[in-house]
Amino acid sequence: MRCADLSHPNKNVMQLATTIAANMTKPQFWRVSRSVTNWYRQLPTDLQPIGPLQPRPGDGVVIGDIDESSRLILVSHVGVTERVLSEEGLVQINWRPTHFVLEPTPSGARYWRDREHFRFDDDVAERYLLGDNFAAAFGEDDWADNRRRFNDE
Repeated sequence: MRCADLSHPNKNVMQLATTIAANMTKPQFWRVSRSVTNWYRQLPTDLQPIGPLQPRPGDGVVIGDIDESSRLILVSHVGVTERVLSEEGLVQINWRPTHFVLEPTPSGARYWRDREHFRFDDDVAERYLLGDNFAAAFGEDDWADNRRRFNDE
């Protein structure tokens, strides 16, 4: 194991941050259409049917739909998967209301139109800055705490 070069004052901090980031499992992000949710006046806080999703604890879920007139995605809620009871087909998600817009590519817009749920490809999640949007919705510290908690389990 090599020692960090401390000649640059911020180099050790950058190396530590890189090491921490590399050791954290990246969350996967999922999309659910508002039309397939069974929430009427408020989002559930208890266990809900998992449906076709296969999230892991710590994964993010986006509720959003395409606005055909603008061809933009309007996101209304984001959530972090708290618990998954696979055998029972149940999931518990910690939701936050939010409002942000995503601009899909023409081929990406097809997914939003044709599928009511899907997992975001990692590159697409990065391009959409989903991690940053979740941090804004949950608060920077809460999002980081959620990520640490699920990576420690």
